[in-house]
Parts: sequence; structure tokens; C-alpha cells
Amino acid sequence: MIFKTKKARANIIKVLFESGLIVFSVLLALFLSEMHSQVKKDQEKVRALQLIKAELTANKALLEQWQPYHQQVLSKVESAINNPPEFSQSNKQREFILNQMPNGLVQDMLRNSAWDALKQSGISSNMHIETVSLLSTLYRLQALSIEATLARLGDIFYTRESVRKEHLLETLYLMRNLLLELIAQESFMIIHYQNAINDIDNLLAE
Repeated sequence: MIFKTKKARANIIKVLFESGLIVFSVLLALFLSEMHSQVKKDQEKVRALQLIKAELTANKALLEQWQPYHQQVLSKVESAINNPPEFSQSNKQREFILNQMPNGLVQDMLRNSAWDALKQSGISSNMHIETVSLLSTLYRLQALSIEATLARLGDIFYTRESVRKEHLLETLYLMRNLLLELIAQESFMIIHYQNAINDIDNLLAE
């Protein structure tokens, strides 16, 4: 009777041990899986921030190239305002307006592909809300300021009014005002790009 009791007790202990081992194995597997998932999310977040930083750095460098050129264009336009030419043909007037910008209005485009990719992915949910909010505001400023002003400048060259003889001075004034606005926006965005780059550097260093 004692033997049977001891044997039963041993069996119970064995079953409990094996059950505990199974539970422990399952919990360990879940823990390791969660750790792996978190590590992957952290790596994706770091990569996303690196891409955003590269994009903002490229946009900042582009504005730093544009600004002196747009200042030169502004000087040419102001000179034309002070000494407006006269044309008998509208095509000559359009050619004159375009010649105020020997290299065109811009030579490249501001980028936002890394930001668009981040928004469409689920990576942003693993980021601080402050970081996502900052980037959202920055890219919206880019669209509402510089990109919008460039579009307004571009529209000037495709309107009938701009090539009419009686509208030349008005067109030049409009170009001057938009160029002044554009140059100010470029200065503003260069500062904010750099601030965002610094913030991303701090996040990557954590």
C-alpha cells in the first residue's frame, strides 16, 4: 500500500513537472517571438528614420542651391521693373520673361517619397507621436509654402495675360512678389529641415 502510494505520488509529480515544462516552453517561445518581433520593429523604425533623414538632408541641400539662384532671378526681375522693355510681339515678351530665369524655375524637385512610404506602412505606429507629428507638420509646410509658390510662379508662364503688352509690368511685379515670398520660405524651411535632422539624430542615438 505504501509502495502504491509512493508510486502514485511520483507519477503525479512527474505529470506536474512535465506539464510545467510544457507551459514554460510555450511561454518562453511566446516571449522569444515577442522579442524578435520587437527587435524587427525597432530595426524598421531606425531604417525609416534614416531614410527620412536622408530625404530631409537632400531637400535642405536643394534649397541651399536654389536660394542664391532665385536671388539672382529676383535681381533681374527688379532691374526689368525699373527699365521695362517694349515688345510688339507677344512671343518676344514671353521669351523675355523666361529669359529672366536662365536655368529655369527649378532644376530638381523636393522629395517626400520616404515620408509617403512611412505613412503607408505600419512603422509609424511604433514611433513617438511627437516624432510623427513633427514630420507631418514639416512635410505639410513644404507642400503649402515652397511647392505652392513654385506652382504659382509656373502658372505665370502659361497664362495669356502674362504675354499681353499691357500686362508686362504687372507680370514682373507678380514675379517679384512671389520670388520674395519663395526666398523667405526657403530660409524658413532650411532652418526647420535642420531642426528635424537634429531631432532624428537624437532619436537614432537613443
